[in-house]
Amino acid sequence: FHSSCLCSAHYRMTADYVVLGGSKGCDLTPDFMNDATARKVEVVLHEDWHTNHSNWAGGAVSRPIAEATASFVGHFGAVEFTKNHFGERSWVYREALKNRDNRINYAYTINNLYDKLKDVYTSRRSFEDKLKRKAEILEEVGLPSFNNATIMQEYLYTKYFEHVMRVYSSTELNVLETIELLKKVPANKSDAEEFLDKY
Repeated sequence: FHSSCLCSAHYRMTADYVVLGGSKGCDLTPDFMNDATARKVEVVLHEDWHTNHSNWAGGAVSRPIAEATASFVGHFGAVEFTKNHFGERSWVYREALKNRDNRINYAYTINNLYDKLKDVYTSRRSFEDKLKRKAEILEEVGLPSFNNATIMQEYLYTKYFEHVMRVYSSTELNVLETIELLKKVPANKSDAEEFLDKY
């Protein structure tokens, strides 16, 4: 709830705004409207990908795969858009580059954290030792306030990000070619994993 506008969210329907609970439109919150331009571009591309990917895939795509592909499209698409629309010398483009690079590093950090914690949790350590080691690992990666729920929520977005980055590498770092390949990711989770594992 935002006391400055006495609202929690607005929906945009063509040129009109309607209150939360409207039947059509997309969320436009005051927080979103206050975000930097590069972030707005990234969010719109990310959410637009979700809207269209299930059509291309022939059904709803497994959420972790959908989030990894949408994250790629959002962040890498924002870099391309801001470069073409604002120019390579603009602060908007530099912000999009920074956001993209931060996302790549964050995805690798979360995936590495997940793998380390999985090893700890499946080890024969005592419960107390597992908790101690978990705290040490969280400190090592710079995320001491994260709990298991936060890690799993973030992992939902990062689990397949490295797979998507391999698709990107296979195109010799061509964003548009990568997006065309990602449109072919099937809805079925095992088929989608098989598709991504080819790269």
